[in-house]
Order: sequence, then C-alpha cells, then structure tokens
Amino acid sequence: MKLEPTPDWGLTVAAFDLLKDNLTMADPANPLRTILAGEARSRGLELDLNGKLTPNWSVVASYAYTDVRYTRSDTLQGERPTGVPWHGASLWTTYRLGDSGWKVGGGIVVRSDMLGQNEAYASADQPQPYKLDGYALLNLMASYDFRLLGCDAHAQVNVSNATDERYNPTTYGGTRRIGLGEPRSVVASLGLTF
Repeated sequence: MKLEPTPDWGLTVAAFDLLKDNLTMADPANPLRTILAGEARSRGLELDLNGKLTPNWSVVASYAYTDVRYTRSDTLQGERPTGVPWHGASLWTTYRLGDSGWKVGGGIVVRSDMLGQNEAYASADQPQPYKLDGYALLNLMASYDFRLLGCDAHAQVNVSNATDERYNPTTYGGTRRIGLGEPRSVVASLGLTF
C-alpha cells in the first residue's frame, strides 16, 4: 500500500507471507557440504517513509520485521534460519546547501541480533546455538555539482561504516564460518553529463 499524505511525503507499507522451497543449507553431518533443506516461510512487515522537511532537506526512513522459519526440513523443522535479523531499520538524510552546488548527507543502518547457529549444528566446539550481535553503521556523503569543460559535472565522496564498526553481518552455518563486515571505506567519484 502506498500513501502520499502530502506532495512532499510518501509512505509505503507492505506485509508479506512468502514460501520458498528447495533451499540449500550446510549439511549437519559435514558443514563443508550443502544439502537441500526443504522449505521456509517468511512473514513480516516493511515500512518506508520519504519526504522533504524543507525544500533543501530530504529524509528516507525504513523499517522491516522478518520472521522466517523452516516449514519442511529433516533437521530444522520450525527453526529460524541463521543470519536473518528480526529487525532492520535505516535512516538517511541529505541537505542541499542553497544554490552553492554542495550537498551533504548521512545515515544509519541498524540490524538486530540474529541466530548464528541452529540446534542441529551442535558440536563439541559449540554445543549450543549462538547469536550474532546486532549492529549499527554510520554512512556519510558530500557532493558538489559544477560545470567542467562545458559539461555538467558531479563529484561525490562516500564514507561507509564511518566509525569503523567491527560487526558480523552473516554466518554460514557453523562456528568457523562467520562473515566479517566491511571496514570503513571511502569512495570518490566524478561524473560528467554530455
């Protein structure tokens, strides 16, 4: 459902109930191999809000709640898959500095904790299921629009994970295969429109 309460604001609401079959997962007998795990159901809600606080100040916010469960599996019936956060949210805002050509922005991405290992993967090294901690990442940007060689030019610098947060966004079904999040990165770009 999409709503536009004013010309400058929009709200999208989506509820979902999805069923996916023929899923692959790590084999509990040998986590280095994969097997077909059956099917899983994903239910949840997504909200997206975007608009302008002023003619120069834009905001985009989103939230998602996701409940995923294996609905048909020899080893994981009723279990939650690994690496899927219950809650995810983000907020992004940009501000154009008048007619100067400059724009600055920043945002935060938040993920709740998630299951790192299911009961079926218990071993001597890791006898109990474990969780991966939730995390929050700060991203920043600055851009400048100008004329260059008779063309419209756009220069931009993006800083991802500005605080260099150490986080684990995913796991691969075992205690020795936890994904490491990207460290701080800075990307600069220059584009020309002919």
